[in-house]
Amino acid sequence: MEPIERDQHCASIADALSCGLLFLDMSCRVMRANRAFVAMTGHAADTLSGKGVSEVAALVFEPEVAAWFTSKMDLVMKGQVPELEPVVVIAKDGRKIPAACGVGFVRDNSGVSIAILVTIEDISDARKIEQELRNANVLLSKALTDLKRTQQQVIHSERLNAVGQMASGIAHDFNNSLMPILGFSELMIKRPNLIDNREEALS
Repeated sequence: MEPIERDQHCASIADALSCGLLFLDMSCRVMRANRAFVAMTGHAADTLSGKGVSEVAALVFEPEVAAWFTSKMDLVMKGQVPELEPVVVIAKDGRKIPAACGVGFVRDNSGVSIAILVTIEDISDARKIEQELRNANVLLSKALTDLKRTQQQVIHSERLNAVGQMASGIAHDFNNSLMPILGFSELMIKRPNLIDNREEALS
């Protein structure tokens, strides 16, 4: 099997991928960086070749992330494969790129590890969509709150309307009851002599 750093078939496959790839030998020195890694970081493949993992980490990560990454590689050398982790890549031109970083092994036909593979995937679009969804969720929550407030106002208005209709009905009933009383009262005011004859007044 041809060494990874000289394997053109491996290089073609690696360069066809959109994910940044970094091939390290088993002593954690860079053997190859694919086209996507170079485009993402802005560091040429030949300048990365032969550098130790701590040197590369210092080039593409902020100091605290570089230290974290180097400690992860220590675990990898002991045979442990860490899970995919979110990181921020610092490109050569100063751009900060949200990414997901993973580490695995390249094995030969007999299953022996012959290289360490670092993957760095640009998740800017995913983060943008996530933020848009978060913003949409905030707007939906506000709309729901406004809808509930409007619903309460409508219920309150309907209750007031029902109370008004009930009051109007009661007033109408009172009016019907009071009309004869008012009528007879006015009649008695105009003709007080009716009271003199009790029987005529009652009839």
